[in-house]
Amino acid sequence: MDLSIIILTWNSKDFLQRCLDSISARYIEYEIIVIDNASSDDTIQMIEKEYPDVTFIKNDKNMGLPARNQGLSVAKGKYILLLDVDTIVQPDSIDTLVSYLDRNPDIGLVAARLTDKDGTLQYTCHKFPTVISKILRRTQFNWAKKLIYKVEYRNWDHNTIREVDYVTGACQMIRREAYSKVGPIDSNIIYGPEDVDYCLRVWQSGYKVVYNPNAVIIHAERRITTKSWFTKTTWEHVKGLTYFFLKHRYFFSRKKIYKSIPFYCYEKKGSFSTS
Repeated sequence: MDLSIIILTWNSKDFLQRCLDSISARYIEYEIIVIDNASSDDTIQMIEKEYPDVTFIKNDKNMGLPARNQGLSVAKGKYILLLDVDTIVQPDSIDTLVSYLDRNPDIGLVAARLTDKDGTLQYTCHKFPTVISKILRRTQFNWAKKLIYKVEYRNWDHNTIREVDYVTGACQMIRREAYSKVGPIDSNIIYGPEDVDYCLRVWQSGYKVVYNPNAVIIHAERRITTKSWFTKTTWEHVKGLTYFFLKHRYFFSRKKIYKSIPFYCYEKKGSFSTS
């Protein structure tokens, strides 16, 4: 089996159907694993009736993003694609990512270019967060936005393949060997930043994380957190961030975590590059 595609869903029947119908690959053998987090819509009936070849895991309660581990535990593929339910895979994109990993054994995780329906780029590559960058992201000051632009890599050409600190979890294709070293998604992080944590662990395991714009996926980008601090999902996200910073023992500077990556070297002015 070349690839296992894992999709987590909760009350997203229409999104899931569009996502499943968009998945195709010409040159590889793949399986699809859907994990349902106790949906109350007609997701279960739809999957069982219309997609009998899909491996379907049904939960009796919403387990959050760590439910992806259920799919990871049964995946058979040489590579594993974590795919958000609100995505539409464009033709040849899956083949492109698999081929890229085939040619580059030092890459542990690769992500596609994500766009809106009209083709507008979504900035899904970022530097590792700090407490300051997370606070500034929620402000409206122009000077803060300029700093966040750098954190979100908005100042470079997103038409080129590039190593990045991390990519958001809407589309992450993982090499089996990297997964074996890194292990499952941290179950202590319910609603983010599990994607940041996983990419950091991939780097620390001796593999690289790469953005590849030659594969394109349309993404609805339904944010689970908002500008308000008073929603359940926002507070779960804050709890996840707090756990992440405590786990990796850094808060205001990325220097310590960059030094934990085997083939990174520290350069002047806080920039980092592989050596």
